[in-house]
Amino acid sequence: MQSRPLGLDPEKFHQALLLFAAVYAALVWFGYDLREHGSLMVIWPSSGLLFVALWITPARRWLWILGVQWIIEVGVNSVRSENFQLPWSLLFAGAGSLDGMVGAWVARSLIKDVSEVRTLNTASGIGAVAAGAAASATIGAIGASHLLTDPDYLHQWQIWWAGSWLGSLAIAPVALYWAMRQKLPDVSSDVERPGELLALGAGVLAVTMWIFSAPPASITTLLQLPFLLTAFFVLVAFRVPTRWAMTLAAGSVLLAAYYASEGLGPFARDTNAFARVGPLQIFCASLLVFTHLLSVGLLEKRRVLEHLTLSEQRYRSFVAYSSEAVWRVELARPMPRGLSIGAQVDWLNAHAYVAEYNRAFQAMVSDSAPVFTAWRSDIPWVAMYESHLAEAVSREYSVEGLRYTFRGPMSDREYWAAFTGVIEDGRLTRIWGVAQDISTLAQTTARLEREQLRLRQFALDLSQAEERARRTTAVDLHDGISQLLFAMGMNLSRVGTEGNHAHHPALLDAQQQLREVQRMVSTVIADLSPPGLYDLGLTAALNWLAQRHEVADRVNVDVDVPQPEPDFDLDTRVFVFRVIRELLRNIVKHARTQSAVVEVRQDEREVQVTVSDNGVGAPPGGTQGEAGGFGLFSIGERVHSVGGTMQVTTAPGCGFRVDVRLPRGSHGTPRR
Repeated sequence: MQSRPLGLDPEKFHQALLLFAAVYAALVWFGYDLREHGSLMVIWPSSGLLFVALWITPARRWLWILGVQWIIEVGVNSVRSENFQLPWSLLFAGAGSLDGMVGAWVARSLIKDVSEVRTLNTASGIGAVAAGAAASATIGAIGASHLLTDPDYLHQWQIWWAGSWLGSLAIAPVALYWAMRQKLPDVSSDVERPGELLALGAGVLAVTMWIFSAPPASITTLLQLPFLLTAFFVLVAFRVPTRWAMTLAAGSVLLAAYYASEGLGPFARDTNAFARVGPLQIFCASLLVFTHLLSVGLLEKRRVLEHLTLSEQRYRSFVAYSSEAVWRVELARPMPRGLSIGAQVDWLNAHAYVAEYNRAFQAMVSDSAPVFTAWRSDIPWVAMYESHLAEAVSREYSVEGLRYTFRGPMSDREYWAAFTGVIEDGRLTRIWGVAQDISTLAQTTARLEREQLRLRQFALDLSQAEERARRTTAVDLHDGISQLLFAMGMNLSRVGTEGNHAHHPALLDAQQQLREVQRMVSTVIADLSPPGLYDLGLTAALNWLAQRHEVADRVNVDVDVPQPEPDFDLDTRVFVFRVIRELLRNIVKHARTQSAVVEVRQDEREVQVTVSDNGVGAPPGGTQGEAGGFGLFSIGERVHSVGGTMQVTTAPGCGFRVDVRLPRGSHGTPRR
């Protein structure tokens, strides 16, 4: 239940029940004094207290409250009624219970938070008690039409309904708002002017007594008509909190009903009892509803204004103390959108000015000039906006990502800015600007770029040193170990021809092992220094590599290098070859395919390498096999170290494609 914040603590329920019983008994007793000539009920105030008690109490405790209500109503009826009959008394008590239960159920359905004082909730509450009163009147009018002088059921239904509804309209808001004051003081307004409240209360009492205590025949002036009281409550609603306004309104209505029961006031002239009570009830209901809605509406408006004021204060504080420069440009004459770019620039220079700015904006311009308000093309941010005006026009005069520099006597400051235009009736009326000082960021970025260039150069130097070491090792293996192994093989052949045939099998095994060692050494030499790479070019080396994979791995590699071959320098040629070789190894290990394609292209800015296959591929975000993950990562790191990029495209069953782009010249692998 959302009304739980107003509910009673379980350990205090019995004390609250006793308080309810005492107040309810007093209201029931007083209700018998508010019968017009002792017969027709003008107002039944206890219905409002029962409604609130049931509304804010969990349904499991309703039995206690309804039991107390039945005992009190039957008991008071037995004392105050001149024609007491127990069956009819029980019927009247049941009608009162139905009034409270139906009203509470409807209110709980319509109002989710009883502590939220809003006009919509107030209207819902008025409708809820009206529904409860209608249900009550349906039963109560049966007994009233039998016991009272007017046997007309419809008349009795209307009088009963209006009396119960009035009782709820008068007492329920008072009980509810004062309960909120005790349980939720943070949502209740304090009385700021107790003297004014006292004066208004005395005025309400005096005006009510003046109007309703006069005999009908003595009313001779318009000021004695009840509508004067309505005008008085307009002032009350504007000047005092809602709980006090409703307390005064309830007191006024109860006082008016009391005088009417004595045959006094402006509504007592008619000889027909129904004609006397009906208009009085309509007036009292109108007064209560009008005062309630007006007071709550004004309260809601005040809270909205307070919230807006607080929001504006927070906004201004946020803007004022923001580390970003914020300013507002107004146009003395709104600018039509259909002008040419040049005409718009002239219009801005003629009519635009800085109307508001914060401290960061002042600090932004204080190094170069006093704070200015005019739109001048020599101001850096103005010049930058004007230079991008065509782009801004296409985006409702909004543009971002603009960089400009303020020249200062000590140092220059760089800023990143964004602008937002405001269009009203097809004309530009204002421009909001926000800028952030990125001087430190720009300096840090420049240092990082320099460090990246240094690291890239170190990586290139390391790669070149590694390649020279590979080539030197290959030469040493070829000219040293390989030659010695060749000579050893010839000696073994001669020994086998001239020596003892008894050792011939052992010599054959030694020759076989020697040939295996020679093959392994040749493979190592080819890996360290691929044939043709240094002297014949990239195409020859790639064709050798393709032939090697076809023989050793049964993978057909299609090499596509334009002829004549691009004029790669040696470092670029070696780097491209080693990247392609690693990618082909990855395909052999993981692609489960018998074909692959290698493409090499070159333009003025970069070298483009593509290696693809039609194998099993890999899921999005995955890699081609477990080992392939590290292999691709290692290749990517090497590519990035020389300023290149690598993009992998793959999907299950759709093969694998790797695109590598390497910058040429000084931006990538440097020329020798």
